[in-house]
Amino acid sequence: MKITLGLAIGFFAATSLHAQSANVFKQRHDQLLNQLTRSQSYTAGPGAKTTGAMERLKSMSTYRVFASRASLIDSGVFMYSGSNGSTYNFTSMAYDYYYLPNNETDPPLFLHTKAPNNIPDIQYDSLKYFSASAGSLIPQYVSKRYYSSNLVTKTSQAFNDTTSTDHILSYNADGNVVTDVEISRYGAAYDTNFISYYIYNSSGQLIMDSILQAFGPSGLVSNFKVQYNHDAAGNITEARYYDRDHLGTWYYEERITARYTPDDRLQSMLTDTGASFVHMYFDSVGYTSGVDYYTYNTDSTWDGIGWAFYGASIKYINASSLPDSVVMIYRDASNPGNMAKEKHMYTYTAKGNPLTDIDSFSNPTSTHAISINNYYYEPYTLAVHEVTQNNYTLSLYPNPANDILYIKVNGLQSGRIIMNLYNEVGQIFKKAYLQNINGQSQINITDLSPGIYYVSILDDNGSAIRTQAIVKK
Repeated sequence: MKITLGLAIGFFAATSLHAQSANVFKQRHDQLLNQLTRSQSYTAGPGAKTTGAMERLKSMSTYRVFASRASLIDSGVFMYSGSNGSTYNFTSMAYDYYYLPNNETDPPLFLHTKAPNNIPDIQYDSLKYFSASAGSLIPQYVSKRYYSSNLVTKTSQAFNDTTSTDHILSYNADGNVVTDVEISRYGAAYDTNFISYYIYNSSGQLIMDSILQAFGPSGLVSNFKVQYNHDAAGNITEARYYDRDHLGTWYYEERITARYTPDDRLQSMLTDTGASFVHMYFDSVGYTSGVDYYTYNTDSTWDGIGWAFYGASIKYINASSLPDSVVMIYRDASNPGNMAKEKHMYTYTAKGNPLTDIDSFSNPTSTHAISINNYYYEPYTLAVHEVTQNNYTLSLYPNPANDILYIKVNGLQSGRIIMNLYNEVGQIFKKAYLQNINGQSQINITDLSPGIYYVSILDDNGSAIRTQAIVKK
């Protein structure tokens, strides 16, 4: 039921021309691309509002099309508490209900570039997932989440009364996750599957993550790690992947290097493998003015002589700044000499959330629908608790601003703050957790169109501090 597009989390990996080992590299490459582009900003969608009547995802269903007949194949129902909501991810064109840092399916466990995004796309308390069997929907599992100060501290996925998988997460003072422990239950027995560790530098940037995985009588063994390098702006410029063989020897497996535009947006990614850095993949990413997620990218593979076109995705943006269609072109796995095309057509609610997604596939010999995805919402009220008695004052400068906006909260010396930036009619353009160091933090607003905006600052508990207007030049 998790629906992703473009190069997000392995779309082109499904049509890989390489062996299974190359697919592992591709999954890592695609996931890193998704995270590097996604974490540049946290976009709540053009229709979302900061207060008042909202809508959040209640359920989603997927129909698979066989011989012009659509059959329901799976569905999920979400339950919430309080004013928790949902946010559609326009980078991967998905509601990704798996929670970072672990997507519960494949490594690497990659977190962020300059700032963590520990906000789930769907802030549900429980999810009940069904899949179709013999014409009926059969419950497959129930997933629950537990929160503390808006951070997920535990996820629990129960497949039946005796089988479940839990993730226990811990965080440092800056709100960055430092450990993720996966525990499985089979009847009365509990087993620790792995423990992931995350290490940061003094600036709060991720510099290494590693995995201790269970291996029979050997217990937990460290067998995988990633090391990260950053540029002066805090962007991740290099990720090096290491594996450990059965003799306990670490060996270099893969390197991904990234380049950025002058305004710190991902521009390209190069994937090499082996100690001699043999080329594998190259991605080029592009953007549409006024939209803060990437809208097109191309993917090439190294054939030993030069770069060969592998695939591309394009998001067509409508007058409401929403992608009403996404087209992907790639080599047909069944006939590599041909190019296949997949197209997604979207409709949206009045608040800018997806309502339907119709997926079709075509190659030189045929065109047919693949699936139809439907999204259902429920209304709720996002209540912002206003702190009326505090000693905080808010300074935003320069104002007017062109690229970097500095945020200073006098009276709050450290800790995270929550920043909402919205326009005069309440449409959210940016939402992010920011590190408040000595009362000051900053955000890049280069991608905003000129005009008047409002910046609302909340503390780490969600209590409002102040709201102030700015002018984007």
